[in-house]
Order: sequence, then structure tokens, then C-alpha cells
Amino acid sequence: MGINRFIVAGVIESAADAEGLKVALGAERLAVCRLHAPLEVVEQRLRRREDDESLGWFLARAATLDAQFEDDGLDDLVLDATRPVREVAQELASLLDW
Repeated sequence: MGINRFIVAGVIESAADAEGLKVALGAERLAVCRLHAPLEVVEQRLRRREDDESLGWFLARAATLDAQFEDDGLDDLVLDATRPVREVAQELASLLDW
């Protein structure tokens, strides 16, 4: 039977990225879910996670992606990522009928 459902974490910046992932996985369909948190929350998380050397790049990248994702329309679902991980995962599973 094999695996028929799985979650891949990453950044999808274009329709070509989504299609490439779908082809690479051999998937019949692909649902793109954007986990959204206000930019201030993302910045706080990055400041806790990244070292001083890489922090500037991650902060700039987060701001760029935040603006881009609001406009690109690539996501099938958008979930509030300010909640506990388990809660977000349960909502995702429910929305995908898993």
C-alpha cells in the first residue's frame, strides 16, 4: 500500500515550485498550506532561534516572504501559527479530511 499522505515543510514561492514538488513526490495532488503568524511574532521567534551572524538575513527574508505570500495566492489553506503546534496540526488534518 505504501505512504499516501505526508507533510513536507518548506517554502513554496511560485507555481513552478509547487508543481516541481508535486512531480518530485509523484503526487496526484498537492495542498499548499501557509502557516501565518504576524511578522512581529515571526521576528521574536527568529531572535530566539538564530545567532547574531545570520539573524539579519532571516529577518529580511521573513519580511519579504510575509509580503509576497499575502499577494501570491499559492496557498490552498492558511492557518494561524500563533497557536500550539498540536492544535495547528489537528486543524490541518481535519481540513484535509485525514
